Amino acid sequence: MIEYSLALIIGYVLAKWITPYSPKLITKKYHIHHWMWGFSILCILLIFNIKDNISIGFLTGIILEGLSYKNWTIRSR
Repeated sequence: MIEYSLALIIGYVLAKWITPYSPKLITKKYHIHHWMWGFSILCILLIFNIKDNISIGFLTGIILEGLSYKNWTIRSR
């Protein structure tokens, strides 16, 4: 559990630090946020029954950081 918790914190902090500088996937209608990529990868890990606490914690931290913003929808405005 400690590995998961530390990985979650590291994922959150790293996402908070890198997000302003990372490339964006934005079109006229859609904005694919980093939390959506993290959620997709997390689902793939769980589908293939990969239960690595560090990977799951890291991705959960990225997802939670992305959901902390007000504009976390997929539609561009």
